[in-house]
Amino acid sequence: MPLLPTLSACITTACRKLSIPDTTGLYESTNNTGGWGTPNISPSDVDSAIITITLPGSDTEYSFDITAILQSTTLPTSYLPGYTIDPFDLDYSDFGVSSTDKFPDGNYTITYTIVADEVEYTCTIYFYSFCNVCCCVNKMLTKALDKVAWNKCDSKSVEDALFARALLLKGQQFAASYWDFDKAEQIRKQAEKLCDFDDCSCH
Repeated sequence: MPLLPTLSACITTACRKLSIPDTTGLYESTNNTGGWGTPNISPSDVDSAIITITLPGSDTEYSFDITAILQSTTLPTSYLPGYTIDPFDLDYSDFGVSSTDKFPDGNYTITYTIVADEVEYTCTIYFYSFCNVCCCVNKMLTKALDKVAWNKCDSKSVEDALFARALLLKGQQFAASYWDFDKAEQIRKQAEKLCDFDDCSCH
C-alpha cells in the first residue's frame, strides 16, 4: 500500500499558536501499512510538501512549504507506535495579522499535499477549535469560585459558570465531534456573547 499521509492540529499558547504534527507514523506490515519508510517512501524522498489552511469564516487559502522539515527528518530505526514528526508551528502573524491576535474559534480546513517522484499523496482534515471559548469558560469558573470564597452565599456566579461549561463548551464540542459544524457555530456564538458580557476572554 502507498503512503497514506495524516496530520492533526491543535491551538495552544493562549490561542496564539497553531501546531500541526505529521501523524502518518512508521510503516508496519500489520498496524500501519500507509506509514513512512520501506516499502513506502521516506520523508527524505519528498520533492515537495505543502500545508494549505483555510481559517474559520474565510475562503482564503494560506499555503506553507514544509518540504525542508520533512527532508531533514530521520526516521527511527524500529517501529514506534504513535510516532509523529515534530510539529509545524504557526503564529497568527503568519496569516498577515498582528502577532498579538488570537486564532479564532471555528472550523479550519487543512490539506496536506506531498509529492515524491511525480506521485502526489494528500489528505484533508477539518479541525474545529474551541480555544477561546474554553479559556473564557475556565476564567468564568475561576472568577466565580473566587467570589464564593469571599461570600459563601453568592452561588449564582458559580451556577452561571457551570452552565456555560456544561451547555456551551461541551455542547459545542459534542456537535463538532459529530461533524455538525452549523450547530457548533450556533453554540459558539452564544458562548461568545456570554464571554463578552462577563469579560472573560483569553489573554
